[in-house]
Amino acid sequence: MKNLVHQLSKMTLLVSLSFSTFSVQAFSGEHSSEEHTHEESGHSDHHDEKVITISDKMAHDSGIEVTTASEGIITEHLTTYGKIVPDPGHVSHIGARFEGTVTDVKVTIGQRVKKGDLLATVEANQSLSSYPIHAPFDGIITARHANPGELAQKQPLFTVADYSFMWVELKVFPQDMTKVSAGQDVVLILNDKSINTTIDHVVPNDDDHPFILARASIDNPDNRLSAGMMAQGKIIINQQNVPIAVNQSAIQTLEDKPVVFVKTPTGFEAKQVSIGLRDDQFVEITQGLKAGEQYVVKNSYTLKADLLKSGAKHAH
Repeated sequence: MKNLVHQLSKMTLLVSLSFSTFSVQAFSGEHSSEEHTHEESGHSDHHDEKVITISDKMAHDSGIEVTTASEGIITEHLTTYGKIVPDPGHVSHIGARFEGTVTDVKVTIGQRVKKGDLLATVEANQSLSSYPIHAPFDGIITARHANPGELAQKQPLFTVADYSFMWVELKVFPQDMTKVSAGQDVVLILNDKSINTTIDHVVPNDDDHPFILARASIDNPDNRLSAGMMAQGKIIINQQNVPIAVNQSAIQTLEDKPVVFVKTPTGFEAKQVSIGLRDDQFVEITQGLKAGEQYVVKNSYTLKADLLKSGAKHAH
C-alpha cells in the first residue's frame, strides 16, 4: 500500500513539473508567436510604442490616406447670422405717368413678365388719350393696385421684382463692429450649401436694435433663394500664411498630447507636434513636422486605435 502511494506521489510531481515547464515555455514564446502572426498579416511588433509597421497595401485597404506637409493659410473669421432680402435695385414700383382712369389690366400677382410686356392701359384725364404701362425689366408681379375703372393717380399700380439678384443682411453686434467693413469676403451657408460673396456696404439698422447690417449681394439665377430665408455668414477678418499647415483630421491625441502620424519606409510614426493658429479646416504646426513629410490626412484614428491596443497588450 505504501509503495502504491509513493508511486502515485511521484507521478503527480512529474505531471506538475511537466505542466510548469510547458507554461513557462508557452509564456516566453507568446510574443514571438504574436510577432510571426503580425508579420504574416502585414503588421509586425511595435518595437517603439509610437511606431506602427504596416504594408502599403494594408494601409490602402484600411482607407488610410496621406498628403504632403506644406505651407498654408489660416483664416480667421467672424460668424454672423441674418436673412435673405430682395435687392432694392431690382425692385420697381410702377405708377401712372399721367393721372387718369385704368381701362385695362393684363397681369396679376405672381405672374412672370419680360421687359416691355404690357401691364395696363390708362386713359389720361386731360388729353383723354390712352397710354400703355410696360414692365421695366424681367421679373415677377409681386403687388397689383390697379383694376379697370379705378383712378390712376400718384400711387404705385404694380410692383415688379427680379429675384435673380438678392441681398443677404447679416447682423453685426457692437463688440464686432470694428472688425467688419465693405470689401471683405464672406462665405454664406444656405441650405447646407456654401456661397462666396463680398460685403457691399455696412449700414445702421433701421429699427432700434443694437446691431448694424452687413449687406452682400448674391446671384440667384435659378430662383432657389427666397426672401426671408435664414443664413449664416462667415466674414473673413484676417488671413495669415504659415510655414506648415495640416488638415484638422490629421491631429490625434496620445497621452494628452497632439500627434500627427508621419509616413515612414515601413509604416507610420506618431510624432508629437506643437500647434499654433487654427481655423475650421487647417491647423498650424510650429514644431514636430517638416515641410515635405507625408502625414496621414484620413483615417488616422485607426492607427491611434492600433497603438492603444498594442499598448494594452504589452501592459498585460
